[in-house]
Amino acid sequence: MVEDYALQLAEDVVLWSVGEVTTAELVRCACDALIEGLDSQALRELAGASETDSQYEIEDLLERVATELDFAFYARDSADGRLAAARVLAARCAAGHLPPRELARWMHERIKHGHPDRRVEALVSADDQYDILGYTNQSEADIDRAVRAGAESLLAPE
Repeated sequence: MVEDYALQLAEDVVLWSVGEVTTAELVRCACDALIEGLDSQALRELAGASETDSQYEIEDLLERVATELDFAFYARDSADGRLAAARVLAARCAAGHLPPRELARWMHERIKHGHPDRRVEALVSADDQYDILGYTNQSEADIDRAVRAGAESLLAPE
């Protein structure tokens, strides 16, 4: 379905902004989207892009794709992009496609402690909880449940 490809492309563009998706993966996603009927001038250009294109050229192209297909674009390594990527990964975790431990590790490495949103900070701190499992009364399953609940909370409107 075209909407599924549009959503996948939007998620991949967010993940590209934080280095979790490669340019080659974006090109492949753009080709798949075109085959399935999603179309725009910038999307066609993205489908023809190369890994050898500069990151600046790709970023400009992705911004155009986002504008033409009406989804949010985040500059490379921006705080807003990291938070958007956290939401994409939280959705994957909540759906069972990303292990809770991996979400917590990613949050700790990319978002870091001190985030003003308590939901984000809870997920960042969960990584520390995994690290001290042998020294607490918590089980890994307890932390997994807390991370899944935190992922769902992050997806809910404030």
